[in-house]
Amino acid sequence: MPLVTYSDSDEDQESSEPAAGVQRANVTAPKRKRSASPPTELPPLPTSFHDLYATNVRTGVSDDPSLHNGRKRQIPHLEGNWPTHVYLEWHPGRDAVRLLQGIVDRATDASSTVHTLLQSDLGAPLPLHVSLSRSLALHTDQREAFLSRVRGHVAAAAVRAFDVRFTKVAWYPNHERNRWFLSLGVRRPGADELNRLLGACNDACREMRQPELYVPPRDEPENAQQGRSWRQEASRPRRRVDVPDCSEAFHVSLAWSLEPQRLAGGLQEISPDELADLSTHFDCVKVKIGNTVSSLPLHATKVSSSQKWLLT
Repeated sequence: MPLVTYSDSDEDQESSEPAAGVQRANVTAPKRKRSASPPTELPPLPTSFHDLYATNVRTGVSDDPSLHNGRKRQIPHLEGNWPTHVYLEWHPGRDAVRLLQGIVDRATDASSTVHTLLQSDLGAPLPLHVSLSRSLALHTDQREAFLSRVRGHVAAAAVRAFDVRFTKVAWYPNHERNRWFLSLGVRRPGADELNRLLGACNDACREMRQPELYVPPRDEPENAQQGRSWRQEASRPRRRVDVPDCSEAFHVSLAWSLEPQRLAGGLQEISPDELADLSTHFDCVKVKIGNTVSSLPLHATKVSSSQKWLLT
């Protein structure tokens, strides 16, 4: 039987030495020096980015209040219905969040049933808003028509981008009075932009036979409304109805509770001076239909002659 020949151990050692040498060379190779320049700041995200992730992923259609701290849908889910909301959106900065968090902390110290709207359950910051409509339910064939009418009425209102400031902290009930919201009262802006936008949105809602915000229902026989479809209702000639001054109703919600609340403890000590430096800028109206958010830009703010000189 022939013998199998194996390589000599010395040959193995010789063949392995170059590899070891390469390994040592890699270990002792000088590392490239890192740049000592300070990191550059990233540019801000475009406004449209927030619209892409404005809605959580739906995990079911059944209403289970235990999953939402006892909350129930204002409008029950029905196949073919699309929850809709018109609003102004605010993404507060770091200093503003610190101030607002302090206000919410005073409320949660006074009552264990208060839940924040500043952060999600995972601690992610949430946008705040000023409502320009109630929570609506549109049929599938109404979506495009409603968005078109809101866009048209907002454009006709010719509202320019504007700033708002805040006057007080108060509890506001919702329309059904089954939830209460700790909110910042909004000061009436100089050109009455909020009331004008509310009037535009209410006009669109009225034409689509949807409930209006902060305005009582029109005095009209119920059988007359039932005899007309929303398309017939929208095509009827209408006289513009002046919207009452609703400045006291506009607010930004910071927290909510299922129980009636009142200002107590540290909340009573909040003065207008604490809110003096808090403000925000609005340059578009948001329309959320289902999971889709559309931004309707407002007219650009007019630049004064002195500002033009500074920009040149």
